Amino acid sequence: MQNFTSQNKLLFSFLFFIMCLFLIPQNSFAQSLETQYKLAVNKSRPNKAGKIAYQIGQGYYKDGNEKEAINYLNKAYSHSANVKDYDNLGKIYSLLGGIYKKQKRYNDAITNYEKAAKVYDLLGNKKKVASSYYLGGVLYAETKQYNRAIYNFEETMRIARQANDAKLILQSTEYLSKVHKAKGDNSNAQLYANLTEKIRNPAEKVINLEEKKDNVLKDSLNFTASELKKKKEEVAVITNQQKLITQQQIDELLAENSIKADSLKDVFAHIEALEAENKADEKLFTYIVGGVAFFAIILIIFIIIQSSTVRAKKKANKELESANYELAAKNEEIEQQKETIEQEKERSEALLLNILPKEIAEELKHNVELRPRSYDQVTVIFTDFKGFTQAAELLTPEELIDELAECFSEFDTICERWNLERIKTIGDAYMCAGGVPTANYTNPVDAVSAAMEMQEVIEQLKQKKILQGKPYFDMRLGIHTGAVVAGVVGKKRFAYDIWGDTVNLAARMESSGEIGRVNISEYTYSLVRDYFFCSYRGKVQAKNKGEVDMYFVVSKF
Repeated sequence: MQNFTSQNKLLFSFLFFIMCLFLIPQNSFAQSLETQYKLAVNKSRPNKAGKIAYQIGQGYYKDGNEKEAINYLNKAYSHSANVKDYDNLGKIYSLLGGIYKKQKRYNDAITNYEKAAKVYDLLGNKKKVASSYYLGGVLYAETKQYNRAIYNFEETMRIARQANDAKLILQSTEYLSKVHKAKGDNSNAQLYANLTEKIRNPAEKVINLEEKKDNVLKDSLNFTASELKKKKEEVAVITNQQKLITQQQIDELLAENSIKADSLKDVFAHIEALEAENKADEKLFTYIVGGVAFFAIILIIFIIIQSSTVRAKKKANKELESANYELAAKNEEIEQQKETIEQEKERSEALLLNILPKEIAEELKHNVELRPRSYDQVTVIFTDFKGFTQAAELLTPEELIDELAECFSEFDTICERWNLERIKTIGDAYMCAGGVPTANYTNPVDAVSAAMEMQEVIEQLKQKKILQGKPYFDMRLGIHTGAVVAGVVGKKRFAYDIWGDTVNLAARMESSGEIGRVNISEYTYSLVRDYFFCSYRGKVQAKNKGEVDMYFVVSKF
């Protein structure tokens, strides 16, 4: 009996070991985004890899795993920096700034917000530039770096004004009041507090309108979301079919093994009947052997079923993984095609925007013919270089073009900053205007501010050329405000232009001006005299206008 007991223990240990081998859980498969990321890296698609890595990092951040979020955002930065994907880089810097702010790593957060501002500036996204300056300013204020905070909030106001972002303007004035108060500058603190109260109600109305606009934009995404849902439903159908096939295989195995089990039961039942005839002292051993044998049969059946199920699951999972991989590859190909199409579209739009103002270009997409428009108040700037002919004789054609390009590029930047539209250049003359194609009533002040910056740029370039011993330009500049007609001319080659006595009088102001000065008409002076110091300098005879008074702009108040 002792011998039987040791054998029995050994048998049960063996059976337990077999069960453990077949009950080890299966490893889970990688997540969909991870699969797409690896695929993008393996296929050397840094642009796609950068975007997916950003999405993964964003997901980790939402789940509270900041360490993994930073890890994937650094990967996203490596990919996006290689292909100069500035849009993704801006998102990466902004999210890193938010994470570091949450971790109270304020210097790292500020650094990333400043990088985000530079990237968004390259993209021309003024709202995000302003937002990045604002977030950096908040951190400077919290760390008591008040002068830096003031600079950031003033930049936020300036850029937000260009982007028509009322919310950021309001928030910046509120913070400027708080920062000046913290510095002990009660005068400026009260000044910005008063300004905040004056702009609060109009700003809140604009913010409400912007929120309504955002809701409309969200509704426009429904069609894309339904297409994505349809794709997911198609994948679910394939998955259910695979599960159905797998279940049928399992049912067949169960039926087959059930027949075998019944046969084995009959055999051991016969053995038990024969053993019943043996001596009474062997009955206990017979029952135990029968029980162990029965348990062994059940265990064998279970092992066979489990083994078959595992193999079927592995096969189904491999097929599913293969289908997912193919689907990911197809999606990658489709995304690449969409990206190529989008790049070509952006290139075409960029070319169109180099020729026409944005509002006019958008209208031209929907209307074959554009009718001219009348504007009651437009401020026109004319510039002309003195001594251009003499300087041209000392320069090669290539050098001459480079000099003009340098000057006019600076003028374009100034126009963009002050919400002016470049109309055209004729030789060494440059013409721009404020209040077109979108009408506004700030254009006289905007135009005079831009004109003063233009003269400053020319003076700086002049001093630089003198030091280099090279020819330089001096410039006359004239401004007049009045009514114009604006529109697009040409059929094959479009051009946006303006016409009217206002244009002619602005040209007369330029020709009657002096080098390095901003010469404005009497009417323009009446609109800007509350903002600039001006000096009267006499009259000039103008066609269809008689004598017109002129003023030199001296400085801002």
